[in-house]
Amino acid sequence: MTESLAMAQWSTALRAVRLPGVEGVSLAIGRPPQAHRRGRLIPLGRTPLTPDQTMALVEAITPPLAMRRLLSLGEAIFEHVESDGTSVQVHICRFRGRVGLVMRCAGHSLPPEHNPEED
Repeated sequence: MTESLAMAQWSTALRAVRLPGVEGVSLAIGRPPQAHRRGRLIPLGRTPLTPDQTMALVEAITPPLAMRRLLSLGEAIFEHVESDGTSVQVHICRFRGRVGLVMRCAGHSLPPEHNPEED
């Protein structure tokens, strides 16, 4: 049940990342998926992800090499290609023992007002 709910959240996030004006989508424990749009986070539902759901999702979509990198270094970036050819860049990281991910359609860059040094 946990994995199927996580995959339903993944499907929601994949649909959202393709919408016009959406720069990316975040999936994090304790929150529903959220779309990044014009510097704001917009919830894509009401059901927050549990740690088990988040890990089931990460394990289902992450290639073995990226999973090893996540476990050893705490982060991994890879490209996920859907059956329709849509390419999504996925950045997974661990922070304080929890896993989260951000994804963007390939070719989308960070919004111009984003400054990585402020993260």
